[in-house]
Amino acid sequence: RNVLKVDRPFEAYLLLVRPSAVYELFKSYGFGLFFKNVRNPLMESNFNQEIEQTISENPSYFWYYNNGITAITTLLPPIGNQAEKVQLTGLQIINGAQTVYSIFQAYKKASPTQKAKMDQDALISFRLLRSGGVDFDLDVTRYTNWQNPVSDRDFMANEKVQVRLQEESFSTSFWYEKRRGEFREVPDDVQVIPNSKFGNAYLAYHL
Repeated sequence: RNVLKVDRPFEAYLLLVRPSAVYELFKSYGFGLFFKNVRNPLMESNFNQEIEQTISENPSYFWYYNNGITAITTLLPPIGNQAEKVQLTGLQIINGAQTVYSIFQAYKKASPTQKAKMDQDALISFRLLRSGGVDFDLDVTRYTNWQNPVSDRDFMANEKVQVRLQEESFSTSFWYEKRRGEFREVPDDVQVIPNSKFGNAYLAYHL
């Protein structure tokens, strides 16, 4: 009863999952889940605090308050109504990074009794799409993030030139930030510079 299938034009499922499933997913793969997202979870955010508060204090309200999670996967096997486990390949969360990270934090802090209550009362919408190619995947990422304050530079984060500039920056003491909040730990002798500031400097001094 917690599975809705869409057959065309691209195969997809709408699942209802429990907080424990989201917790285990992030615990296993961490920020690698968001490589194809336009941004990582923001570490300091009032929005994240509200998500944590809802899942912890009012878990039965969570589905009504939260838009859920959207993910794409390279291979998508059939999912039956009685399925308890699903094996996926190339899973990437393209919308809902804040939701995933907030649920993970709330669940990690919770007592066993609180975890049991969260899993009993809370449901999270999980849209699972089979990849339709680069253009389709990018458009889904763009439009599912449209309602949130995402800047134009966020949508460029995964372009080849951005990846190359960041990789080259790692040999210097100035790391190139192509996505907001992507560096969790930075050496003391390294300064993180957002690509927007690099872009402004290039415009001002070169162009």
